[in-house]
Amino acid sequence: MSRSGFYEHLQTRNKPYKHAFLAAEIRKIIEEEDYNDTYGYGRVFDALLLKQIYGKIPGDIKIPSKWTVYRIMQHENLIHKVKKKPNGITKADREARKSDDLIKRDFYAENP
Repeated sequence: MSRSGFYEHLQTRNKPYKHAFLAAEIRKIIEEEDYNDTYGYGRVFDALLLKQIYGKIPGDIKIPSKWTVYRIMQHENLIHKVKKKPNGITKADREARKSDDLIKRDFYAENP
C-alpha cells in the first residue's frame, strides 16, 4: 500500500458509505418479491429509475449509471454469477449400432 493511500484511508475510514441510501433501496427492491433475488444490475437500475419516476425515491437523489449500481451491488455482495446454458454436453457414441433404414430412401426420379 502506498503512503498516500494509507493516509487517505485514515481520513476516510470513519465516513459513511457514500451510496448507503442507494444500497438500502437496492436491498428493498430485492426483498420486495421472492423472485427479485435473481435481479441483475440492469433490472435493479431500471427498478430504481421507476421508483424515482413514481415518487418513491426523492427527486433530489441522483440515480447513477448502471455500472455504479453494479459496483454498489458488488460492495453489498448482491451480484450473482450468470447462469450459462451448457453446450456440447451430449456426445455421440461412436460405438453404438446405427439404426436400420426403415423407409428405404430411394430418391431417384424417372422424370423431372
